[in-house]
Amino acid sequence: RKFTANRAQELELTGWVRNRFDEKAREAQGSETNVAQLMKDLKKGPKHALVSKLDVEDREMVGGESGFEVRRD
Repeated sequence: RKFTANRAQELELTGWVRNRFDEKAREAQGSETNVAQLMKDLKKGPKHALVSKLDVEDREMVGGESGFEVRRD
C-alpha cells in the first residue's frame, strides 16, 4: 500500500488503496498520462517485489477527492 500511495501522490493522483484478505484494491484518478504511469509502476512493483497479476478497469471519475489515501478495512 505504501508504494502505491507514495507513487500516486508523486503523480498528483487522487483515490485510495487498501488490502483485502485476497488482494490489494486500488482506485486512482487524474490525468491519463499520470494514471498510465502509475499502472506501469504497479506492474513493475517496488524493489524486491514480484507482481504476478494486475487487473485494470476503467471507471467513472469520482468528484470531491482531494488526495490519495490508504484505507483500512
